[in-house]
Amino acid sequence: MDRKDKLNVLLLLNPDHWSWAKCFQKFANTCLLYPKHSSCELTYKIHRIPGKVRSLCKVQTKKPFKLLGNIFNPPHNVEYCHDPEKIDMIFVFDPVVCNFNFQKFKNAIKAYWIQDSIYPSAYYNYFYSIGLENYDQIFVAHKNYIKDYSKYTNRVFWLPYAYDPDVYHPMKVEEKYDVSFVGTMDARRRKVIDAIHSNFPALRVMVGEFWNHDANFIYNSSKIVLNLTRQNELNWRTFEVLGSGSFLLNSLSNEVLDLFSDGKDLVMFNDNES
Repeated sequence: MDRKDKLNVLLLLNPDHWSWAKCFQKFANTCLLYPKHSSCELTYKIHRIPGKVRSLCKVQTKKPFKLLGNIFNPPHNVEYCHDPEKIDMIFVFDPVVCNFNFQKFKNAIKAYWIQDSIYPSAYYNYFYSIGLENYDQIFVAHKNYIKDYSKYTNRVFWLPYAYDPDVYHPMKVEEKYDVSFVGTMDARRRKVIDAIHSNFPALRVMVGEFWNHDANFIYNSSKIVLNLTRQNELNWRTFEVLGSGSFLLNSLSNEVLDLFSDGKDLVMFNDNES
């Protein structure tokens, strides 16, 4: 925290998302903290129990689920070794799901960025376990869900995904694949891939889970990259594939059209009709 003409920002995020801090470091004095419970640990799953229980229940009352939240996700103290009153802003990145105690950060604006707003269990978890209503600003990655979160607070804004140009960028490599899809498979995605194999058996198709530089290499090695979304949402893949300079065939999505032009930036198709 060395520049007095810049804001002092404390970022709370998972270790594998450290690169997200780059945009803050350009404009603010930035300190990174990694919560104790990463998304691969049992404690992380325990923290999410209240939200999962609420998503399965039809009961509308909040009190029992707030109680569950305090039991399964009690307030966590932020282990910050410097003067907390000098922090101007605390920014918490989803999927961090700890319920933090920010009392000692008296001068800080508290903000939370939600990336999983399309999932019902996550929606309830934010309010009944994390205490999202205690934040000063809430950002959601999916514009269509601003209204849902505004039922609890009027401080909700759209902050979509992005990509890291140091990871996703054009490369001069051989285009070994006609079509590729990078991501986890589900029934909807499998249906599209099977339809491609069935109708175009001669195509060279790559399907698999890859991350960061490996994913960028696959995108650059493909003539066409598929983005098969789960709920017709604007997701990470849209930005990352376009950042790689590859041709993107994207699931039909009105949310994508808020930022990109069909037929110019990418081409959309209705995978429900595959």
